[in-house]
Amino acid sequence: IRVPGTDNQYANVRLTARATPAGSTTPLAQTAGPDTAGVDVVWADAGRDNSESAADQYHIQSAALTLSKTAAVVWDPFNLARNPKAIPGARVEYTITVTNGSTTTAADAVNVIDNIPANTTFFPGSISLNGGGLPDTNYQAAPTPRVVVNAGSVAANNGTATVRFTVTINN
Repeated sequence: IRVPGTDNQYANVRLTARATPAGSTTPLAQTAGPDTAGVDVVWADAGRDNSESAADQYHIQSAALTLSKTAAVVWDPFNLARNPKAIPGARVEYTITVTNGSTTTAADAVNVIDNIPANTTFFPGSISLNGGGLPDTNYQAAPTPRVVVNAGSVAANNGTATVRFTVTINN
């Protein structure tokens, strides 16, 4: 069941049950007295109309994630880390920040997946999540070179998860 709505709204639902034989659209009627030739229909049917229903309401709460990605040249073979240029052999650090704008709901099981740009090579040992280093197993060379990081839960009220990795510009 998909009920339209957005974060912090309420949705009303009603479920109605009817006893119907398999393959039929005709509801069953309550058996009058014992039926020794077949199966008795037993139904807790207050109105004796082959229909029972229940209504409820639920609060829609969802995360509101936004992503931002920046790139910065952090080193080149001639200038090192002082005023580096985007030349062959230079290293470029990518920073991806996930922000949860929901005021009520954390985002669980957040995964950040980013392809390694064309004409670059992943720089080993460079992946981090929230400042903590991650193993190179978060880099996948095939089928498409990419970084895959399980960022876990991102808290509500502008909580963030920040993934960083570095590539080298090919010659």
